[in-house]
Amino acid sequence: GGSSKPSKLPKAQGAATPKSLPQIQVELDAIYKLAPNTKKEIDDVARDVSNEIGGTLVMPHLKNYDSALEKVIERKNGDISKLTDVARNTIGIKNLNEVDDVIKHISRKTDVTEFEIIKPGDWDTGYVGGNVLVRTSNGQIGEIQVNSIRMLYAKGPKDVFIDMFGQKIHDSIRKETKLEAGLGHKFFEEIRKLKVSNAAHPQIKILERQSREYYKNFY
Repeated sequence: GGSSKPSKLPKAQGAATPKSLPQIQVELDAIYKLAPNTKKEIDDVARDVSNEIGGTLVMPHLKNYDSALEKVIERKNGDISKLTDVARNTIGIKNLNEVDDVIKHISRKTDVTEFEIIKPGDWDTGYVGGNVLVRTSNGQIGEIQVNSIRMLYAKGPKDVFIDMFGQKIHDSIRKETKLEAGLGHKFFEEIRKLKVSNAAHPQIKILERQSREYYKNFY
């Protein structure tokens, strides 16, 4: 059955009053109005960097509106300023140890407001990679993901990876690792759902361990 969206959000920590759904939609509409320009700017930067380093650039469409709305409500406490990936792209590279260099490259070309380099051991799930937040000329933030093609295979989802890099690359990594693509995303979603209902659920630790064991094969 269809799930009805709440008209009020759970009260955010330290927030005076929770925003109503119409308020959030007005703010989200404003982001989507500027998003095509934001996307063009971050795509231009990522294309330059990708060409210089011999990476593979993937430029997906803007984030689906309903997904963005759901993310703001469920994971960002209604704070639209924390939604940074409406305009996004990905630079796929050969080796994880190149992530730092690629991020330095990006920062030389544009206004990087924040970046994160996730190393082995940083996250309980075992996921590693890089994310760069770029402030574009219209004031909006766009997100450039930097990761090895193997890690992106592991992260998935599988159909997204095949859309990004093609069936041939998928099949070669599958043949080499003998592991299914996209299990990282499946673990992430299962853990996220459990944490919503009970942050101390014993199954969370088990799933995190399985996720770490899986990701280790792609470092």
